[in-house]
Amino acid sequence: MKIENLGPIRRANFSLNNVNVFFGKNNSGKTYLSYLFYGILKYVRREEYKFIADNSIKIMETDSQGFIIEISEVSTLEDRLISKILKDITENYISITTNVFSLPKDEFKDMELELSEQDLKRLVINNNVDNIYEAKEKSFGLRLSEQGVYSQLVQSENNKANDKVTIVFKYVREPSLRLKKEIEGEEAAEKKVTKKSAILMANKVMQGFFQGSNFFGDVYIPAERNGVNVFREEINAERSNKVSENIKKYPNYPAPISDYIIFLNTVQWIRPLFEPSDKQRNDDFLLNVLGGKYVRNKDSQLAFRQLYSITKGGVVKFKKKSYPFNVTSSSIKSLYGMDIYMEVMLNASGMAKGVLFIDEPEMNLDPFKQVELSKILYELSNRGIKLFISTHSDYIMRAMTNIALSEKIKLKGEASTISTFNFENGEIHGNDKIWEDDYLSNFDSPYETLQNEFDKLIEKYSECEKHDD
Repeated sequence: MKIENLGPIRRANFSLNNVNVFFGKNNSGKTYLSYLFYGILKYVRREEYKFIADNSIKIMETDSQGFIIEISEVSTLEDRLISKILKDITENYISITTNVFSLPKDEFKDMELELSEQDLKRLVINNNVDNIYEAKEKSFGLRLSEQGVYSQLVQSENNKANDKVTIVFKYVREPSLRLKKEIEGEEAAEKKVTKKSAILMANKVMQGFFQGSNFFGDVYIPAERNGVNVFREEINAERSNKVSENIKKYPNYPAPISDYIIFLNTVQWIRPLFEPSDKQRNDDFLLNVLGGKYVRNKDSQLAFRQLYSITKGGVVKFKKKSYPFNVTSSSIKSLYGMDIYMEVMLNASGMAKGVLFIDEPEMNLDPFKQVELSKILYELSNRGIKLFISTHSDYIMRAMTNIALSEKIKLKGEASTISTFNFENGEIHGNDKIWEDDYLSNFDSPYETLQNEFDKLIEKYSECEKHDD
């Protein structure tokens, strides 16, 4: 991947990984790069690509309840999809960047972006072809709500050998007008769906499969989260009022912040669907980092209950008293978005898919909790979530270094899934062997300066003590 003239970034040439840790001085371009990747993902998830060859799609059966199609040459589909996406982004990356930053195009007129297919796969693909055949049946109701169709991948034993996949489509409600017209246009007794509709549905389902679509998709937890977490409802209401009044001068937030506000205000209504009981929930995040749980008090206002004890049987108990969210500690405010993301994503889908961006995860946390949070973030990557972490914390860097080295020892010859990216002097230096860096100037240089200053002061202090004696 090559990038030039993106904010403070003059030039960069690097490759992505499953866990990507950005570090460097303030205003070195970390947020610019995170916003760019988020913008690309947001754009790609919204677009629909026709990447399956028409002659690879065959209608097998059809009736008033639905239809069945078979797709051949499945092993080529991931590369075909990536090729389509790469061409699209190459042609539109300036407008993508403009939209995610909510800034005029002139701000990015000198920007250059060159993506490789491998890096694009790292960014947007969450399921590969082999995942298709892991189970004989897998359901996907993806991006098909307008058509009122439920889709299900149903694998026969010889599908993999023949490089094919079978998809069953069932109408969950009356078909949309467009589909209905197509169906009724055929002989009423056979109720055949047209080849055009079959092609449309096949591309939608397979794109959704490769991208690993989920309810929230990709989430960006910004550095501004403390204020947003506290005033999320007021900000959302204020923005709605401004839009309804057509006040064009009201400033737009960058997409990661606007989307985070939407995420918080959406999840509060669906969160009860995913909340496990106290007896079920005994995860490391709750115990070692959060130290309690977020609840709704009798007035339906957000509050926090502290952890009380854990029984020998592993049952978690919380103190009865709850504290209003707006008077809790800064760490509790900071972790709210992270907590609901983990709870909803992991409990809703088991093997979660998507990308999580988080700025300064160390915010308001003591060193011990920073280390624990690093371990939990890595665990998320093991459950199928890709990570972009921007940090100023030496503790997080050291924790990630130990995790990467431990992983390398365990995986033996395989490459590490963790890479670090040093933003320095307008350039980005990537490294997937971070344990080999015994000196990181961004962290070690200030320590050396302070230690040298301390040593000199100790010498002067000792001389003063001798003089006084």
